[in-house]
Amino acid sequence: MKKPSQLAEEYFIKKPPEFTKAMAQQHHQAMNVLLRVTRVTGSHADMELSLNTLLDLAGEIVPYDWGLFYIWDDDKNIFQLKASKGLGKTFPPLLEKGNLIARWTFQASKPIFIPENAAKVMEHYFSVHKTDAVISIPVLVSNRLVAIFQLGGNRQRRFKEEDALLIWMLGMQSEALFHNSQTEREFLRRMAMTDGLTGLFNRRYFDEQVDREIQRSYRTGKPFVLMMMDVDFFKKYNDRYKHLKGDQALREIAMILKARLRQIDTVSRFGGEEFSVLLPETDEVGGLAVAKHISFSVKNHLFSGKEKKRDVRMTMSIGCSVFPYDGKDKEELIHRADLALYHAKEAGRDQVILFSQLKNKLPNQQLKEEQNVF
Repeated sequence: MKKPSQLAEEYFIKKPPEFTKAMAQQHHQAMNVLLRVTRVTGSHADMELSLNTLLDLAGEIVPYDWGLFYIWDDDKNIFQLKASKGLGKTFPPLLEKGNLIARWTFQASKPIFIPENAAKVMEHYFSVHKTDAVISIPVLVSNRLVAIFQLGGNRQRRFKEEDALLIWMLGMQSEALFHNSQTEREFLRRMAMTDGLTGLFNRRYFDEQVDREIQRSYRTGKPFVLMMMDVDFFKKYNDRYKHLKGDQALREIAMILKARLRQIDTVSRFGGEEFSVLLPETDEVGGLAVAKHISFSVKNHLFSGKEKKRDVRMTMSIGCSVFPYDGKDKEELIHRADLALYHAKEAGRDQVILFSQLKNKLPNQQLKEEQNVF
């Protein structure tokens, strides 16, 4: 008996679907079905409904006994059975040994056609459902395998290689459905972690990123800096120049922050006129330098004032804490950066204060009391 890898190579479809005018005339019905597929994949219908419709359309091109779609689940890192026709409930919901042909398709990202004269292959490598022939098609989006599309038949439903090519083409047509679905999921994911006004990450994302950074710091042994910053007297600016200019000022500050930070850094709008920053693999000295650079850049930026004049200056107060020296968990680290920010404002604003400065200047009892109150 040949090894599975050798058998798989033997049944890969090596010739891509390329239809001549004569073939198009011969498969007129199939071409009409493929045109209808574009309407399904371009719609915003439920994914499961769309997949079942595709299985129905596949049956109009090539009659089959059963058909299925395995879909990749990003959260669980597995292929799951998402839609099927003609299968009993005993069919495995996950890609496992009973459907080794699907695994071949997954591993090679190549289409497979096993004709009905290869009964021994079916017997040994497709034991979950009585089948004489299989067409197994990978569905790729941006060269990434997102689904496996399979049709099975018995001796009454004989598949030809031409049928496999037609189903391969249908599989390629279905890629738009998965592309649209991924685009929509990515859009919703971005919306869930982005501040609508500034385009920065929001507090929820920042909180999650702090957790990730703590884990990374434990692995690498390198510190990181967390900053809390607040626009000084922003309420007065908002009251005087109204909310539209206030919103624009926040957007401009967001642009300044992004321009002054590295790609690996994280900047978010923490709420209102408060921003937060994470500097991975950065010590206290490096964090202080970045904070002062941000403070200087904001102070020297001219914001919109009366009419169309740009004649208003703003400043920022910034508090910094360093992991692991100033806190062992997220809550403690944010709290202590916030406490440093509070002292920056108390010191007259337009200041950068490190939490370590408070530890050195304030008696332990006073520091504990202030943390509890804050």
